[in-house]
Amino acid sequence: MKQFPLDMLDIEWYELEDTRKGETMKRLSDYGTIDPDAVGFRLSDVENEEVVITDCDFRNGEFGEYAVMHCTWGEDNEGVIITGAYLVVDALKDASKNKAFPLTAMFTRRGRTWMIS
Repeated sequence: MKQFPLDMLDIEWYELEDTRKGETMKRLSDYGTIDPDAVGFRLSDVENEEVVITDCDFRNGEFGEYAVMHCTWGEDNEGVIITGAYLVVDALKDASKNKAFPLTAMFTRRGRTWMIS
């Protein structure tokens, strides 16, 4: 395969246009379902606090399945809590299957295990 030096190409990379439509190409950053500005918290950030879980998504990560909970707690705290704690993920999947949201929970730690009350 013959290669050409980039300076031989007559392309302005910052102004790529879709010649089929005459429009500027769309950017990948305009797509996606995860809000990159969402503040992510851990269970340890809300330990022993009453949390209202309004919705939950499940994702596959490097260490297995984890949950992204959309929550409020305290007087004015709101954000997503991300956890892979197996008891919590299992309970959230069951609640999601039964369409139980919104619901309340309190997370406490017993050794290395997160407990739900």
